[in-house]
Amino acid sequence: LSAADADEVPVGAPVCVFCARGAHPVCGRLIPVSPGCWAHVNCAMWSSEVFEKEAGVLYNMPSAVRRSVKKRCAHCHLPGASVGCFHKKCLAAYHFACARSLGCAYTPDDGRSTWCPLHAPPKAITPLPVRVSRSVAVNRSLRLHRADEGEAQQAAAAESVLLQVGQLKVLRLGRPQPARPQFHERHQIFPLGYTARRRFHDLARLPPATCEYSCKVGEHAGLPSFVIAHPTEPGLCFKSSTATGAWHALVNRRARVHGVRPLNLTPAQMQLEGALFFGLAVPAVAQLIEQLPGAKSCEGFH
Repeated sequence: LSAADADEVPVGAPVCVFCARGAHPVCGRLIPVSPGCWAHVNCAMWSSEVFEKEAGVLYNMPSAVRRSVKKRCAHCHLPGASVGCFHKKCLAAYHFACARSLGCAYTPDDGRSTWCPLHAPPKAITPLPVRVSRSVAVNRSLRLHRADEGEAQQAAAAESVLLQVGQLKVLRLGRPQPARPQFHERHQIFPLGYTARRRFHDLARLPPATCEYSCKVGEHAGLPSFVIAHPTEPGLCFKSSTATGAWHALVNRRARVHGVRPLNLTPAQMQLEGALFFGLAVPAVAQLIEQLPGAKSCEGFH
């Protein structure tokens, strides 16, 4: 495990809350923990705090996530370590992939107790198994993190949801417009008021500087207006009636300013890239938008 592994994950793709990797053969498939938060099935199942009250349902994930943020892996020294040694005096913790590569062991007769190489009992088994063919899900009674503080506000409105997926931060989900077909397509909804921030190359500075651009869905002359705006330079504001148009204007300006080669994409690829930049095509975001009031009534949306 290394920081380079996390950097190779495509922008907008889900990553594990523990090891910060995307899809990985050792860590297993990614399962949703909460909106915008994912975990590899093995990273979750082998976390010291996590247990199964009933088969296939993982409990106590919030505790595991909170501890892992502050715990560095004894092998790679990066944060997110959640697989601990069950020896009472051992403080070592690992990412699942690190624990497996280092030779950590487990004792299957007492749940999923894991042991570092130094403290593994004679009956312990290595390596940690990776194949999980059965259905596994996180207990859905988790309290989700909202942008607004306070218990009442946290439960109040989906518009105040704050979630982060890679370089994307969604600040507001907005409101679907079911009676206005121009605000949705067959596979996407463009909620009025949707607001996000996306980290991208800073066009006001030399590479490799980056900054967070605001991405908003507004309205102009009855049509959706997609706006990408630089945080401090009013002249770096890109508007279009489509997400693709605004994104294309941004990357074309970057090609001129930074002297990079323009992207050579098909129209379908450009359409997807534009939607991904705004976050509208990111699965975790799309799932939340589909749950908003009025989303199911958008004619033609599937």
